[in-house]
Amino acid sequence: MISKRYRARDLKPTRHLAHIVTHYHKGDVLEDRSTGDDLVDLDTLVDRIKNRGYDTFELGHTIELDVTNVDAVDYPGFLAKVDEYLDDSASVADIAAKAGAELSDEDLCSRIDYTLLKPTATWDQIDAICAEAFEYGCASACIPPSYIARAHKAYPDLALTTVIAFPLGYMTSTAKAAEAADAYANGASEIDMVIDQGMVKARDYKAIEDDIRAVREAVPDATLKVIVETCYLAQETKKPICHAVEAAGADFIKTSTGFGTAGAQVEDVYLFAQELGGRVKVKASGGVRTKEDLALMSGAGADRIGASASPRKLFGAR
Repeated sequence: MISKRYRARDLKPTRHLAHIVTHYHKGDVLEDRSTGDDLVDLDTLVDRIKNRGYDTFELGHTIELDVTNVDAVDYPGFLAKVDEYLDDSASVADIAAKAGAELSDEDLCSRIDYTLLKPTATWDQIDAICAEAFEYGCASACIPPSYIARAHKAYPDLALTTVIAFPLGYMTSTAKAAEAADAYANGASEIDMVIDQGMVKARDYKAIEDDIRAVREAVPDATLKVIVETCYLAQETKKPICHAVEAAGADFIKTSTGFGTAGAQVEDVYLFAQELGGRVKVKASGGVRTKEDLALMSGAGADRIGASASPRKLFGAR
């Protein structure tokens, strides 16, 4: 019954990850009393959790139950206390929405990489994207590498972002570096590269770091954003990937290609921002379609937002 209640709470996508700790008191319920000290030492318990990868775990509310007499346990009272604690806890979305609501339209617009990466994109569409991005003061226009040279010639004062090893990321590091160097030479000032998900699945964070570093060294003066495709990441891989991105010298960690099974999630943006502490910035991308979405992701810690939604539709005519 208790586990079902917790699982029901965890299904809410705006909740923090919950930890359920079973804590036995010394007594006749222990088969081996020599382990009693370890089991009742909360500091040891916290250390064990941190050692499993949850290095920012902090002990929150503690509810004590005397289970030496199971029949006497007040389960309804316990569940009521659980509900009270969970309902009182601010979710990531609550925190982000409050922070994002304080941002002006100009601030939000200045964070946008106005994006068109459809495989069928024509020059007329790219031209319109660039013109609108320039008019509205967007951070950049994010377009396919095949259009960079032409766009740079047409809009020399507009920052241009392009994508490398897109969208699957399993090109060799040498090929990624060459593609990045070519894009930079053609006028791209910002490079969004995709990491190899096979390396992530293998937990080979050194290989991920080396892959990113190869591109970093190929374009040392470009703004480098690393797309980690959060929809494929196991929870325990997210912080190590943050550290690999930082160690390789990238400027941003980016959530998504927009071609995966899901786009940016506010919890991931918040986690990245908290873990990297501004040393590496965060770009939220994928599924950001409204001004409310922009504010939410910005409030969660996104310094840059990839969006295909028209700034004119989001913010009105200039």
